Amino acid sequence: MRRLARALAVTLALATLALVMGCGSTGPGTSPGSSENAAGKPPALTYTFTSLTPAGGSASAFAMADDETVFGSRGGVPCVWPAPARATNVGLLDTGGMGSGAVRSCNAAGTVAVGSVGGQPCQWSRAGSAWGPCKLLDQTGVHDLEVRPFVNSRGQIVSGFWFWASADTPPVELPIGGGHANAISEDGLIAASWDNRPVVCAPDGPVSPTSWTVQELAVPGADPNAVLVGHAYGINNCGQVVGLGAPGGSHPFLWTTTDSGWTATDLGLPKTGIWGQAMAINDQGLVVAFVYSSSGRQGTDNAYVWRNGAWIDLKTASGAPYPLGFPYDISSNGVICGTCDIPKSANDGAYTLTPK
Repeated sequence: MRRLARALAVTLALATLALVMGCGSTGPGTSPGSSENAAGKPPALTYTFTSLTPAGGSASAFAMADDETVFGSRGGVPCVWPAPARATNVGLLDTGGMGSGAVRSCNAAGTVAVGSVGGQPCQWSRAGSAWGPCKLLDQTGVHDLEVRPFVNSRGQIVSGFWFWASADTPPVELPIGGGHANAISEDGLIAASWDNRPVVCAPDGPVSPTSWTVQELAVPGADPNAVLVGHAYGINNCGQVVGLGAPGGSHPFLWTTTDSGWTATDLGLPKTGIWGQAMAINDQGLVVAFVYSSSGRQGTDNAYVWRNGAWIDLKTASGAPYPLGFPYDISSNGVICGTCDIPKSANDGAYTLTPK
């Protein structure tokens, strides 16, 4: 009864937050996995492609703030591209001489960023236009840490199976030992992978939680005894989680909280897709996904957006010169940032896609 009461409280809190955040929906549209809308035509959505990669260099984009400031790494150094993001306008963040690294996440305002430096979890804060130095997180008692941190607007941080109420507090172990926290919403709900299964961790309070209720997200059609059932990678503030489900193949999945619990939607794959995973979702319900597709004798890593029940190929929609790989984040305005392979090069390429 106590667990049920907590689950109902979480559902109510999510519904309240959805009203506050102005959550929208792209609607169910056509059946999942379709590449056309109900009228039989491709959805009208096009983008402007912007490369953030220096000529002959390497860069990766992992996170985007609401004002469309982009965070990631350039040449192995954590960096920020102030909005509007351009390859020539980049700020390298202070690493304290501790080695290479990258920013993996930021808060909605773009004033706090977290990432790794020299294999250590780090936070940077901005005052005005100036970014402070790397502040290492307290690792007292921490073991088996996966250094891939994520932060929300409360300053709460998750990395691996550890939680920090702020960068100034000691870590608390999440009840998913050996698992991986992959995103945290503004109210502290955590999307995670545990034993190769998608789960959410609901906190016992919004500010400084000390315990969490873990709920596995169903993957209809998946073998419960399989090595891989799924992963939860992204979360918005409207009670929606995205990731990967494996019902006989790896598909992008969407889970939505309802009065009776979490409902699962298999988003399917584009026509040429072999396997894929959803990476992030914004509060309007736009989902970005990585899809490995067949193309003659050679496969390609393609970026897609799911809108109104249809997949949109972002390379085609933007006129980008090469496949766009991993779309890691999408802003509240639908601007996308990601990282891809640059053809005929060993370098990674960072980019943004802005809706026209």
